[in-house]
Amino acid sequence: MTFLLTRRCARGPADGRWSLVPSAPLAQGARVLAVRQSDAVQNTSPTSSLTVLVDTSAPAAVRVDAPADGAAVPTAAPVVTGAGEPGARVEVSVDGAEARQVLVDASGRWTLTTAAPLTDGSHVLIVRQVDPAGNVSPTTSHSFTVDTVAPDAPVVTTPRDGATLDATRPAVAGTSEAGATLTLTVDGASAGTTVVTAGGTWSLTPAAALVDGARTLGATQTDRAGHT
Repeated sequence: MTFLLTRRCARGPADGRWSLVPSAPLAQGARVLAVRQSDAVQNTSPTSSLTVLVDTSAPAAVRVDAPADGAAVPTAAPVVTGAGEPGARVEVSVDGAEARQVLVDASGRWTLTTAAPLTDGSHVLIVRQVDPAGNVSPTTSHSFTVDTVAPDAPVVTTPRDGATLDATRPAVAGTSEAGATLTLTVDGASAGTTVVTAGGTWSLTPAAALVDGARTLGATQTDRAGHT
């Protein structure tokens, strides 16, 4: 849609500059502004035009895909990715530090690597986006954990080393890193998995019955960041 600005302007300063506010609000979307001038004896100039985008609506909250909320990452410089409004400027702050910025690409995706190495432990992301018109989205906030250290070997507390058992599927228990995935092995072969409790304990029964004789029980763990 084309608008012809016809409101009379007061004579501008000697440098020839002028300004004018449309008499009615412009609707959202692309608009073409057309301008011409008439001098004191009504000679009319050619028309000049330009296209503007009227956008007064704030964008939706930016989406953060990685690290996922509550996730553990194995690196001190995690890559943060997500989705937003194409052309918007995404601002990412970690633990309240000065925000870093990246533009959302034409497909609506954005990627940013954290600026400084983060310490092991919990961190908070604060993310928002600002569209090309300057409208600011609500803030997105979530937490993640940096874990760059492999866990210690799990401890098997039951049965004790060298014990004689009268069950072919004995309960095996022990301690390990909370939240890790523990794998039980019998004679080197996997016999089942379980997740270690928040208190750091685990218990597991072999998936298949054990045959009579000496058997070697083992356990390995993979923490939430993927370290084994």
